[in-house]
Amino acid sequence: MNDFQENCAWIRSDENPVIRPEEGGPFGEGVCMNPQVVPFGGTNYIFYASIKPDGGRTIFLCTAPSDRPLETTPRGPILENGPEGSFDHAWCVLPCVVSAGGGLWYLYYTGNRGFGEGLSRFAGIGLAVSRDLIHWRKYGDGPVFRPADFGSIGMASVSAVREPGGGGFRLYFTTFPTCGSNVFLDQQKRLCYAVSGDGLSWTYKGIIMERDPGREYENIAVTGGCVLYEDGLWRMWYNAIGTRWGFYSICYAESEDGCSWYRGSVPFDNMHIGPAGLRRLDCSCEDPSWECQMTEYPSVIRENGHLRMFYSGNSYGRTGIGTAVSAALRAAPAGDPAGGAVRIWSFAERGASAGRLLNEVSADCSPLSVSGCWTGGDHNGDFWIEEELSLDGAAPALRCRVVAIHRQDLISLECAVENRSGSALRGISVSAALGSGAPARVFWENSDGSGFAVPELPAGATVNVHGGISPE
Repeated sequence: MNDFQENCAWIRSDENPVIRPEEGGPFGEGVCMNPQVVPFGGTNYIFYASIKPDGGRTIFLCTAPSDRPLETTPRGPILENGPEGSFDHAWCVLPCVVSAGGGLWYLYYTGNRGFGEGLSRFAGIGLAVSRDLIHWRKYGDGPVFRPADFGSIGMASVSAVREPGGGGFRLYFTTFPTCGSNVFLDQQKRLCYAVSGDGLSWTYKGIIMERDPGREYENIAVTGGCVLYEDGLWRMWYNAIGTRWGFYSICYAESEDGCSWYRGSVPFDNMHIGPAGLRRLDCSCEDPSWECQMTEYPSVIRENGHLRMFYSGNSYGRTGIGTAVSAALRAAPAGDPAGGAVRIWSFAERGASAGRLLNEVSADCSPLSVSGCWTGGDHNGDFWIEEELSLDGAAPALRCRVVAIHRQDLISLECAVENRSGSALRGISVSAALGSGAPARVFWENSDGSGFAVPELPAGATVNVHGGISPE
């Protein structure tokens, strides 16, 4: 793949966390973690892991009307932990539900036996079956797939998907090659997949994704998330661990065959939801309490013309489960060394359009050339592009920085133009071009087009211009 076919920005709910643990509470105690949402018959079935009053960690269920997804009704725990010595005695976690056809549903989950070194406690994938998505019974006494089947020390985090055409099943999951205490060296979690004709007997196929040393938010490990297949495109939201935050964030990848996955051309174009800091790029404050440490284990569904994601917060869900919805547009730097290049994705239309936020810049009617370009991003997928511009090969005359902030219906742009020359510059003109057929348009205040002009800028002065990118 040369580029993402679909990419989106996420707007987090102001009501987060929407499912939270409470002592003696109906949604469970200690943690609410690993959500997976199944829309069916006008109802969202939200499966997640929590702790029962007796201390057992297992799968819980709550439901909500599909058109009112935050009006949740707790249904309590739906699985019992296994007997002492079994693979799921301590924990039944990380649920994933998939239709098996004929009105039958399969629930895959990760078992933790409660003994062993570190991640080796996760000793296999269990299965439960249901006819109504509410009442579940375990299939057999042990796991249907275990790490010993392919030589790993442990496995977890499954996402089960029906093969295109419904001929079989595909299971994406996390494996653990080592157990050491040094996270950067010894816990290089990676994503693998297996196939099955009936969803019961599995054949291991190999590794599909490992950490990316070139991206500081996923240079330690990657773990399983949510895989969707639609109209010939495989999409995956997965958990990444890197040195930038030291904990999980939620990233994105695409595939044409479900085996070879594309993570984008430059860092941050696949960053979807990271740990929320105290401030965004636009300096607005965020609540530091529930997701300031980590964001992880996404579940994504389609809902009324957008996507909705449910995901866990700090300490693997000790602060609960939150939600976010996709925005109308997503933009990301395109990595063009000439500077200023971006790609725009419209949620309403598959495919990306290339363009420039800082396209043609001139002063006193003389064009300026790009002598330097830098980009960066944050935990929301928001980004900045900065260009240094020179006139006729001389010392830098202007520096332009654009900050792009994703909103629900548009992308807000803030541009600062600084005169770095030793004299006043007149007739400064800056234009942006997204190219023909772009799904969006650029606008600037006090301008009818995609550019703006600054009549005069004294030496050392800076002017700020506001604008945006809106759907066409």
